Amino acid sequence: GPYRLVFNGTSDYVSFGTAINGLTNDMSAETWIRANQPSARGTVIFSNGDATAHGVTLRQSWDGRGSVELTLGNQSYAEKILSLSPIGYWRLGETSGTIAYDSSVNGYSGTYTAGYTQGASGSLSYDSDKATSFDGTTGSIAGINLPAPGASDWTEMAWIKTSSNSAGVIISNREIDTDVTLTLDVGWWAGSATGNGYVYFSNDGPMCENGAIGNFDLSDGQWHQIVGVRQTVAGVQNYYVYVDGNPTPQGTNNQMVGAGCLTRLTDDANPWHIGAHGRWNSNFNGSIDEVSVFSYALTGAQIAAIYASRNSAACSSTSRLLSTAWSDVVMVFSSLTPSLSLYYNGSLECTNSAPAGSVYKGSTSPISIGAQLNSSSAPLAGTYWSGAFGDVRTYGVVLTPSQAAGIHSAMSPQFP
Repeated sequence: GPYRLVFNGTSDYVSFGTAINGLTNDMSAETWIRANQPSARGTVIFSNGDATAHGVTLRQSWDGRGSVELTLGNQSYAEKILSLSPIGYWRLGETSGTIAYDSSVNGYSGTYTAGYTQGASGSLSYDSDKATSFDGTTGSIAGINLPAPGASDWTEMAWIKTSSNSAGVIISNREIDTDVTLTLDVGWWAGSATGNGYVYFSNDGPMCENGAIGNFDLSDGQWHQIVGVRQTVAGVQNYYVYVDGNPTPQGTNNQMVGAGCLTRLTDDANPWHIGAHGRWNSNFNGSIDEVSVFSYALTGAQIAAIYASRNSAACSSTSRLLSTAWSDVVMVFSSLTPSLSLYYNGSLECTNSAPAGSVYKGSTSPISIGAQLNSSSAPLAGTYWSGAFGDVRTYGVVLTPSQAAGIHSAMSPQFP
């Protein structure tokens, strides 16, 4: 091929010195790449994206599966979550296999078991990432080796969709009666179905259960973001539940059974489950997406900001990068729809709409390869990409499927 630039993943990048704002309202770009580390999370291949949702960014996926992700601007929902340092983050977007990948730096991946269906429509309207549905009987994700909360502040967050008002448990690691943990669920409390569709978050163990309950029936068959938070203030554990990004809790310390839970340690060391509870017969009935856990208490403002990022546009490939072969990636932004499209080796792998009024032009960050730059042209920490570039081209038009396929066919002989 005409070019072969090798990037070390620690300090190498190229800045083209300017944004692509001289182009029309539409934009396409094409590059041939060979990744040294396909499993590296979130490293940036090509970018002109900035914090105001202008420009595009192409990066390796956050879950370490080796796919590529195209975003408008520079912060998708996944990047917003990861910027807050979760100890575990499961997107549940797998469409095959039995591994539920952890997108955090800790690698707490789990295993899909029994009654589940991958590839369900996801919770994020402008993100092509999928969700997983569970049958309410046997389906779950097991073997997640998160640490026990102990006495720490703690947050559990997920998106759920269900038509059952006793849908079941989203995340827990309680196995036997004497275990104590923090459980997030819908329509269950203290081991019994409530039939009200409310979200619950509790210090879950024998003899007593202390926590918070929401006040809205979530069993309407629509996606909802639910959050459970524990925060210790003046030596007392306080429990909160949040729904759909409202920074004000729907419930605070408003559900209690028994006595003795106010300062009880949640020190169960069992592996965690998503979609199941080892003590209750309460496997989740519905779809779960974007599960995250934090070893501190998120604030209402942080929860609202995460919820707002659901409108960030993102488009992901199903194919995966290889360290042993060149990959041809074409990225497209169309102002007419508006939308993002992603082609891999000449084939369309994703088309996803962007919010109404989205524009490409106006980026304050220059075009770069091998890292993402800020408006001052400085590389952003953690974005350096490791691999080889063979070709980079930009266009002021929307490349069509036949044009993307034609480019791939014409250039393939140069990248054996």
